[in-house]
Amino acid sequence: MFDLDPAWLPDGTKIAFEKGDGNQYEVYVVNADGSGLTNLTNTNSASDLEPSWSPDGQKIAFSSTRAGTNDIFMMNADGSGPTNLTNSANAGEVEADWGNIEDTTAPMLDLPVDITEVATSASGATVTFTTTATDDVDGSVPVNCSSASGSLFATGTTQVSCSATDVAGNQASGFFQVKVVYDFGNGSGGGFGEPVRDTELNKLAAGACL
Repeated sequence: MFDLDPAWLPDGTKIAFEKGDGNQYEVYVVNADGSGLTNLTNTNSASDLEPSWSPDGQKIAFSSTRAGTNDIFMMNADGSGPTNLTNSANAGEVEADWGNIEDTTAPMLDLPVDITEVATSASGATVTFTTTATDDVDGSVPVNCSSASGSLFATGTTQVSCSATDVAGNQASGFFQVKVVYDFGNGSGGGFGEPVRDTELNKLAAGACL
């Protein structure tokens, strides 16, 4: 038996390859540690050759003689749904290759609009928010912000700067503002005297009068 044309899954966890006796071949997949050997094509009579993974690892392209001549087929990564892409009556197509995608586009960053919250104590207010980023190639990517959701924000205005970077190194960045204000006379921590400056509370000495 011959094992030929190995192709790594992009994340490095599996290898697809053709296995056969020199006359008839099938496309197999195996885990990177050699376990889990699986025949994906099982045609028995035709030859399935030269597997190539899609960049997202969800599809495999390969050459097959199951239609009489060599055609390029595509199937799901588990071997289901084989589809003849070329349907050539005479010519033969071989060496299917997805190629490499050059990712030059930054993720799409979705940040909240500016937030205003009422202080719940002299320290300010705990503010929660949601940030997401989606990349055309990598899908969802993590967002890093200068202040995390659920942080305690002091009274006044704080700028929250966020960024997201995809696997290719493309970065998107943006910011929004969180403003924490006092709600005088309406229970924001109870009985605040209106400050001279809007960033802090008045402090009155015991027994002092205005």
